[in-house]
Amino acid sequence: MNNCLSKYLLQISMILLFVMISFVEGNSRVAFTRPGSLMRTPFPSDRETFNQYIVGFGMEATHLSEFNYSSASYFQGSTPSGYHFGITYNKGPEYLQEGIASSASSIPSYMSFHFHKSIFKRNNIEVSIGVHDMLYTAKYPHRVSAFALFSYNKKIKNDYFLSSAFGFGTGNLAQDSHQYTNSNINSSNTFFLGLKLKTPAMKENGGLDILLEYDGDGINLGTALPINKAWTINLGITHFENISKFGDWEETNSLLLPDAPALAIGFQMNIPKLKYKKVSTSVENLSNIYSQMPYDESLDSLIRQATIIITNLEDSLILQNQEYTTLEITKNELEQKINFLEDSLGLSVLDNKIAEVNLNRAMKHLSASLNAYYASEYELALEETERAIEIFPNLAIAYARKGSIYYRLGDIKRATINWNIALSHDPEYDEVRDALQQVKDNNNLNSIQLPE
Repeated sequence: MNNCLSKYLLQISMILLFVMISFVEGNSRVAFTRPGSLMRTPFPSDRETFNQYIVGFGMEATHLSEFNYSSASYFQGSTPSGYHFGITYNKGPEYLQEGIASSASSIPSYMSFHFHKSIFKRNNIEVSIGVHDMLYTAKYPHRVSAFALFSYNKKIKNDYFLSSAFGFGTGNLAQDSHQYTNSNINSSNTFFLGLKLKTPAMKENGGLDILLEYDGDGINLGTALPINKAWTINLGITHFENISKFGDWEETNSLLLPDAPALAIGFQMNIPKLKYKKVSTSVENLSNIYSQMPYDESLDSLIRQATIIITNLEDSLILQNQEYTTLEITKNELEQKINFLEDSLGLSVLDNKIAEVNLNRAMKHLSASLNAYYASEYELALEETERAIEIFPNLAIAYARKGSIYYRLGDIKRATINWNIALSHDPEYDEVRDALQQVKDNNNLNSIQLPE
């Protein structure tokens, strides 16, 4: 416990030292000094900072012969709910004009507040919004830096991870000059983008990062060197596209170039919180064991990552369950259709069998009626024909024979009615058609073969 307290007091002393350095030395956005920044632009943090604070300082040097620099010290933190916040104390450059140093009282200094919030995070995609550069005191008019940020992370090869971000911003994100007297009130919105490649170099300390960004004004290059898991050195060059102008002044009035290239140097340290809310996890047994353990940064980050992975797996399981439910519903619908088709097919087969049985019974009666017809027993023949029609109502031959029986009985009207019925059931019944034509022509049918 004493060792932990001594270590903590040493870290507090380092914080005070950083702040004193910045106040003594202390450009409006010094690289690496905004919460979550890549260099000068917002960027999603890959550090699990919910249980620790970050303190540090940064400096941008534009000239070495007449050492000209801007500096800033900062304090940053975040919450488990995704809020990132920070306080920055800035001091402007020593020289705004070649050879003329500003007095200590005229060097601009100000304190600014910053925060942003992750509003969406799923798999490798994250969306954040925020407001930076809210000044406590401001000597010159300014606009705050409001922004929206969209980011994507991807493992590209072995232990290499590429993080990319694209966003829109106002204020100092749209216009940022080394000449601190320049106002950004009339600056329009602009876009910025950044890339960070995490390499396996210095992997035991978290991995060396290579940084590249376009901040709306120019291109910045940098790297983050993890000395250990708590200390990081940041190095970079801002306005790399103007590197050939390093150390130059404006030709007409020898003023500091607004877009002068600068060497950016920073140092930061992670300080564990004395009290913090541990990460909650959906794995009950793991949560119980974890809550009883003393603070350990690597274990805390591991639990955080495990919780994210478990959450993603739970989301995947929910989606799979939804897909399974949809497939189950589709399966049930198909089974119902199959059952309906099987029932329809069964009914069709049954109807066919019934029709076949009825046809056979009807043909037996028709056979009996034909025998009676040939024996001139027309009443009996008519009776058997009626029974056949009762059994099989759509049999054309039954109506044709019924018509012939009525004709033999001398009832021409009923004969033509039944022949017409037979022709409606079988339009190609030529014998019935011939008989009807003969009746229409008033011809005697005794000389022709009647439909039987």
